Amino acid sequence: MHPIRVGQLPWREIDRHAVIIHTKKGNVHELNLTGTFLWTHADGSHSLAQLAGMLCENFEVDLDQATKDVDEFFSSLEEDGLILNVNHR
Repeated sequence: MHPIRVGQLPWREIDRHAVIIHTKKGNVHELNLTGTFLWTHADGSHSLAQLAGMLCENFEVDLDQATKDVDEFFSSLEEDGLILNVNHR
């Protein structure tokens, strides 16, 4: 799966933290540093495995933990309607 941000959601990065507004639901989401890193790279061109590897390269985390965290993070964002998962062949 290749996560991609839902295009119509307004968001900004403030002090290295992404703030996302889900206008239809009236929710505001603030992401921490690692969440912001993943959010900015969720452009549909990276698989979950690639994103976990990128997380390891940029933060002090091992691959097993990064894989688990990436899966949970994007599952949560998908449930909240912030992310779509795109299959690439």
